[in-house]
Amino acid sequence: MTIARPSLFQFTGGLDVKEARISANREETTVELTTSLQKPGGTYKLIVFGLLPVKGDLSFTTPPMTDTPTNPGNPGIPGNPGNPGGERPGGSYTGNDFSGTAGSPKIYNGDVTVNLANIASLSHSVVKGNLTLSGTAAPNLALTNITVEGDLDLSKLSTKVNFELTNVTVAGETIF
Repeated sequence: MTIARPSLFQFTGGLDVKEARISANREETTVELTTSLQKPGGTYKLIVFGLLPVKGDLSFTTPPMTDTPTNPGNPGIPGNPGNPGGERPGGSYTGNDFSGTAGSPKIYNGDVTVNLANIASLSHSVVKGNLTLSGTAAPNLALTNITVEGDLDLSKLSTKVNFELTNVTVAGETIF
C-alpha cells in the first residue's frame, strides 16, 4: 500500500481529500480516499489527478436523505428500521432541524453547529463529535435528552442565555 498526497485528487462540489491510499496487484488497483463530509444527494466528480485533468467521468453521488422503500420514515439509512430518526452527517443545522423525538432521536456523525435563531429548546439527539450552539437563542434554552460524544461549545451564542439541562451527557468539555 502506498500513501499518496491528498492534494493529488481534486473533486468538484467542494469535496476535500484528507487521506489517500493506493494499492495494486496484477489484477487491479484500489484507491481508498478519506474525504471531508459529503452532502446528502451531492455529486462529486474527480477533475484532476496529480497535475493531469481527468478525461471521462469518474464521479459518485451520495444517497439523498429521503425515506426509502425498505425503511419508510428513516432518512439516509436504507433497511435499518431500528433507527427511525435516521443518522445524519455532521455539519451546520438550524435549531428547527436539529431535534429528534423520544421515539426517533436524531444521530449526527461528526461535529455539528446549530444556529438557534430564537429557539427555546433542543432535544432527543446524539452527536458523535462536538456540538457548537451559535446565534441568538431565546432567553431560556432547554436542552433535553442530548448526548455529545465530544465537546459542547456554548461560547458562540450572541446573547446571554439561562440554560435548563435535563439528561444531557457531554463526554468532553463544556465551553461557556
